[in-house]
Amino acid sequence: MKEYSSNQIRNVAVVSHDGAGKTALVESLLLTSGAVDFVGRGQDNKHIMDFEPEEIKRNVTIQLGMAP
Repeated sequence: MKEYSSNQIRNVAVVSHDGAGKTALVESLLLTSGAVDFVGRGQDNKHIMDFEPEEIKRNVTIQLGMAP
């Protein structure tokens, strides 16, 4: 496994209560950084971070997601 020095590591955790906009924030950050070409919309139920069938069905994030 590749080793990184502490000055090369940038980890961010987005934590809040239900409905606060965590998924929208993370997807906007991914778009701004150029990691993705589009962001999902809540009314369309097409979020990048929500991909499990139950998440899509309920239009809510259920489990932890990681976005490199």
